[in-house]
Amino acid sequence: GVSASRPTCYVRAMVGTRGWLAVMLFVSVACGGDDDGGSSDAGGGDTGASACSTDSDCSDGLFCNGLERCAMSRCVAGPVPCEGMICLEAEARCDDSCPDADGDGYRDAACGGTDCDDADDTRSPGVTEVCDVDDRDEDCDPGTFGVRDADGDGYPDAACCNGANCGSDCDDAFAGAHPGLAETCDAADNDCDGTVDETVLRSFYPDVDGDLAGDALASPVLACNPPPDHVENDADCDDGDAAINPTAQEVCEAGCDPGDTDCVDENCDGASLSGDECECTVGETTSCCSGRGTRTCEAGTGTFGACSVMPVAEACNGIDDDCDGTVDEDAVHTCYLDEDRDGLAAAGAETSERCVCENGWTERAPTSPSYVDCNDADPEIFPGATEVCDTVDSNCDGVVEDKDRDGYAAIGADCFGGVPRTDCNDFDRNQSPGIDLSIFYLTPGDPRGCGGASGVDCWDLDCSGRVVKSLRTPPPTEADCGGLCAAQGYCRAQGFIADWETIPCGASSPVAYCGTACGPGECQYRVLSGSMGCR
Repeated sequence: GVSASRPTCYVRAMVGTRGWLAVMLFVSVACGGDDDGGSSDAGGGDTGASACSTDSDCSDGLFCNGLERCAMSRCVAGPVPCEGMICLEAEARCDDSCPDADGDGYRDAACGGTDCDDADDTRSPGVTEVCDVDDRDEDCDPGTFGVRDADGDGYPDAACCNGANCGSDCDDAFAGAHPGLAETCDAADNDCDGTVDETVLRSFYPDVDGDLAGDALASPVLACNPPPDHVENDADCDDGDAAINPTAQEVCEAGCDPGDTDCVDENCDGASLSGDECECTVGETTSCCSGRGTRTCEAGTGTFGACSVMPVAEACNGIDDDCDGTVDEDAVHTCYLDEDRDGLAAAGAETSERCVCENGWTERAPTSPSYVDCNDADPEIFPGATEVCDTVDSNCDGVVEDKDRDGYAAIGADCFGGVPRTDCNDFDRNQSPGIDLSIFYLTPGDPRGCGGASGVDCWDLDCSGRVVKSLRTPPPTEADCGGLCAAQGYCRAQGFIADWETIPCGASSPVAYCGTACGPGECQYRVLSGSMGCR
């Protein structure tokens, strides 16, 4: 047996899953003892091992973490099985058909496992891929690479690779460079296509004479911004003379003939101004376009200078006051002939462009009813004139107030003065307050006819509000009708009234005839029943 006065130590060597030696020390102190024979339970502390009586008390039911045993009434772990092999927990056995040499839990890919490097436990499917400079495949997946986006532009660094699979950001320290970004002129490959500032570089040309026109014979300098003494054009035909450039005034060289090679092309247009092309001779004067002031021919240009009197606003005077080459523009008016000079013209009136519309002309265009004069020969007739009760359309509204021309306007007509407004039928000149009823044959004892009531054959001829009734007998004679009655009927001063119940105007019958004496508008008569009679 083991003396209770001496501490008993159990040492177990364990080989971890990565092949490293781990030492676990379990110390069982019986009684805390000394040589004096103290009890193992008095003064000693429990080291944490479980108490047991048999090995079965210590088993955790797992195979791959080793077999637990009961030693000295305490559970101790046994050695981990399957070193260098795969431990199959479900089958409680070690599989040595495909090794896991680096102990990272993944078998060698060479024998069907997934470990792409079974000699390096930092490379296996369980390891996170990182961005490294040597393109290592940490997670054994060629399709992944470690992502690094130092500039935060959403594109991984192109230096992060896993074989040929890499990030796309060609400059991960500059957020202004990544695929899809438009190229700008900044000396950076903004779109990461491998070319810097393509399509955005500008062409600059030397400007030695400082006239802002670049040398037409020089080669361009490609840059984002102009270098010193350079401009973005090549229009200067002589970059050694600031007086020669496209904006210079061509000088008229009196002694220069067309075709001379020594003539100067001041404005670089490819041609010089020879003597015979000069507009004028030096000192010559001409009047200004407006007729006020003069212009003098200037030396060098061979052209007339500015007018000695400044142009003024255009006026309607037959002069080009503002010297724009057009006379009286925006100052004339379209005038319309107004023959009666009442301020309005007739439809289709003659027009004339004039400074002022006067003396029988008006600016009012006859294009709307309110501006069309229906009688341009009478100044009292025009739209808006006061309508007089007569047979004339004074206000050009298309209506006259005495339509039947019997000297009476309709009752309530919209007019003033003139004839009375008392006609009860302004469409029949034979019915009006001026009718003489004595020429009619009336009912004996009822001189106004019909007993004052209206009937089928009764009319209010004199607009008195009372009606008269025609008689069939006795028949009138031609003498009664002014020689116009040729048969039975009823006559009036304008003709005779036939049997209106059966004979229409202009027709004949055995007993009555309405002759040709009935004129337009005078032969038909509207009775209260709606029938038409003939007079």
